[in-house]
Amino acid sequence: MKVNYHFHSGVSVEADGSLFIFDYYKKGPDDSIFGNFEFVYVFASHGHRDHFDKKILEWEEIHDNVRYVFSYDIPVQSGTATVVRPGESIRVGSVGVSALKSTDEGVAFV
Repeated sequence: MKVNYHFHSGVSVEADGSLFIFDYYKKGPDDSIFGNFEFVYVFASHGHRDHFDKKILEWEEIHDNVRYVFSYDIPVQSGTATVVRPGESIRVGSVGVSALKSTDEGVAFV
């Protein structure tokens, strides 16, 4: 497993052939790396622009297996997005995701 800090609250985790990107903001993984991963999971914890950049919606055009998990308060959605609320547990592909109440807005992910 490899964890990369990108900017502000943005991090990515490389694990088991998948890439997990959390709260992309301004700087993050180069678009060209998506081809190295079987699946790319993109999480946005809430709608503030320093946690959700609309650029991430373009990533599904770059990689066939991008899956989004968005907090319920994000108004922009994608056909491949799953929306979660605090207290919900879901499966996205082969990944289990639980959403907790955030100390800010939106959700926190487990």
